[in-house]
Amino acid sequence: MSNNGQTLMHTSGSVFEHLPGTEAGQNVPAVRVDRQPSPLPRLNLESLPQQHIPDVGRSPDGLPNHAPDGTGTPAYPPHQPNVTMAAQQAVRPQDTGFSDSSGPLFSMYNRMAADFDARVAEDWKGGADGILIFTGLFSATVATFLAGSYPNLQLNSQDASAFYLAHLYQLNAGPDGSSISNPSTFSDPSTFSPSPSTIWVNVLWFLSLIISLMCALLATLLQQWVRRYLHITQPRFSPHKRARIREFMAQGVEKLRLPWVVEALPALLHISVFFFFVGLVIFLLEINHTVYTIVRACVGICAGLYLCISLVPIFRHDSPYSTPLSTLIWTLQTGVPWLVLKFVSMTLEYFKSCSDTFVQCCLSDTCCCCCWCCCCTITLEIFSELVSVISHRISPLHRFFKQRIMNGMVKACNDSALAYSPELDFQVLSWTFKSLDEDHELEQFLDGIPGLLTSSEVDSPDYVLGRLQDDYLANAILALMGRSWHPTWYPRL
Repeated sequence: MSNNGQTLMHTSGSVFEHLPGTEAGQNVPAVRVDRQPSPLPRLNLESLPQQHIPDVGRSPDGLPNHAPDGTGTPAYPPHQPNVTMAAQQAVRPQDTGFSDSSGPLFSMYNRMAADFDARVAEDWKGGADGILIFTGLFSATVATFLAGSYPNLQLNSQDASAFYLAHLYQLNAGPDGSSISNPSTFSDPSTFSPSPSTIWVNVLWFLSLIISLMCALLATLLQQWVRRYLHITQPRFSPHKRARIREFMAQGVEKLRLPWVVEALPALLHISVFFFFVGLVIFLLEINHTVYTIVRACVGICAGLYLCISLVPIFRHDSPYSTPLSTLIWTLQTGVPWLVLKFVSMTLEYFKSCSDTFVQCCLSDTCCCCCWCCCCTITLEIFSELVSVISHRISPLHRFFKQRIMNGMVKACNDSALAYSPELDFQVLSWTFKSLDEDHELEQFLDGIPGLLTSSEVDSPDYVLGRLQDDYLANAILALMGRSWHPTWYPRL
């Protein structure tokens, strides 16, 4: 026996005399017994909910658990709660590194929220950087044009000096007055007024410059807002406090419509560019007609392209093209019919309620004109039935347009994509197959085909697999087998 065998307890035969199947003096196998058995882990019942803590002073039916003799001895054995492994982990949150049992849930929220906020902040910062670069170049261009246009709003000092000098020469000239120019060829400074085209050009260009600079200011503020939001929502607090602070700030972002402000920045910038182009066309109108015609044609083509780009996502939900005007057009397209249907529905309901009131009045005993009331009652009942039919037909359309307004363009794009799932599934797997470069990637792709056939998310797996087999799989499998063939793997026939 080894040294470790000395730890075995050699029990005498007398100990096993009362055991069945043993006799005195019979050799009994040694049994390893721990000298001090390890204590069971203590369960902290104080951290459990109150309903899980047994009341040893009461019986299972809720009555006091005392003996009839009044000695206070429990008449029923105390009920032992069935504590599962999940409960043991719940009462020992220090094992997971949290000070509270709900810490993992709040920590999960913090991780997901931090990832979402980081992506949104990166998107907003990128958009703000692009706006700042564009507004810097565009504002310099508009300011250059304004430097040459705004002096036309006031009287030219040289023209005024020429007018007064000619007038003095006229007064000091001889009787014939043939040696000087006629002062009537110079305009009177007291009657000076800028032309309407000059006024409109400067108004449009000044508005363009102001809006452009305002966009730059808002873009700078947006970057500061994003940094402030991230600084507030990512403190070194416990998961619970951090989650509450982040949710509080996130609700403020939604309630104060900060995403709308972000979407409005490109729209304001586009309006600024539009004002500049309109002012440029008007400016060239008084300079040269040929240049004016060419520039007007170019601006018209650009405006037409911009309008087409704005309308494309309304009719084609898979279009990557869009402008800030697209959202406005989408809102008008869905909002105007919704408002019309809402007005019609409310009007019909009002007339229906009035007709019902009138019918009840005619059917009452206080009515005197029986024949006339009967005719009106029949007519109004027919009208009420007609109103009910119309309201029943209008109600689905009203809900449809209301849902489109609430969902927006992104939800409409998602719904359109899900409507063509079999074809899109084939395109997804086809693109994946074309992107495979190595044999192990192809083997992994082929290993997933049985799961495709039993998938509940794919509407037509047979259709998808059939097209894959006809287009790609057959040749790919044969090529893989040819590359994997080795003469020593198979015996010669």
